[in-house]
Amino acid sequence: MASKKKSFFKSRKFRLISTLVILLIFLGLFGALVYSAKKQLFTDNKHFTLRRINVRWGVWWKNHVNELASIIKVEKGKTNLWNIDYAAAREKLLQEPTIEDVSVYKLLPDTLVISITERIPRAFLRYRNGNLLVDENSVIMPADKCITLPDDLPVIADLSNKKLKVGSKLPEVKGALNFIQEVNTNLKRVKIKWVSLKDRKIFNTIIYDRKAGRQYHLLIARKNMEENLGLASLNDLLDNIKNGKVKPGANTINLSYKGLVYIK
Repeated sequence: MASKKKSFFKSRKFRLISTLVILLIFLGLFGALVYSAKKQLFTDNKHFTLRRINVRWGVWWKNHVNELASIIKVEKGKTNLWNIDYAAAREKLLQEPTIEDVSVYKLLPDTLVISITERIPRAFLRYRNGNLLVDENSVIMPADKCITLPDDLPVIADLSNKKLKVGSKLPEVKGALNFIQEVNTNLKRVKIKWVSLKDRKIFNTIIYDRKAGRQYHLLIARKNMEENLGLASLNDLLDNIKNGKVKPGANTINLSYKGLVYIK
């Protein structure tokens, strides 16, 4: 029996097991050493304690640094820059309806940088000066977390009766937003004040002609606006009304019929 035990301790199997155990012990000690060094050099190093939060490009959020810090759960004077999960912080901030894009990164030794692209409000939903807005991508936003709003921001009214959820997209307003953008780009004399979505084929709108200083009720087909005597003809038409050549004092322009214009 003794000879068998002796032969086992001298066997190749025993040497292999012994080597493996020693290797595991060495790796464990090395890992503990690395972990300890990492903590001392980085995650527990007071030199990398968060002292400043630098918000870049943001407008509304630039003045609400404390709220940003609360959202991503960091605290000046306590949080170590190496303990922040930057990818998770970015995903958390992207859940804010008024933030379109954001990057979060450290600037050693003690600064957290948050670079924000905010959504630009393009219209009120339902009511002027209400609490809901929409950007060009039809994302619903709260008015109390937006950049400073223009005084003449248009209203998109007569929406479906479904509950409007902040942060979600509202596809039904996309056509109206495109129409507003088209007018803003190609007919700068006109300011759209109100757009109704009640009729599925027509934009029932109120516009303001800056050149004449007058307001009109405008009806225009939703599709093929150019073909249906749309925006291309509207500029000349407004000039003719202003100069008294067509229906002086008219307040309604109907361009909803293909090839026809009704003014009253």
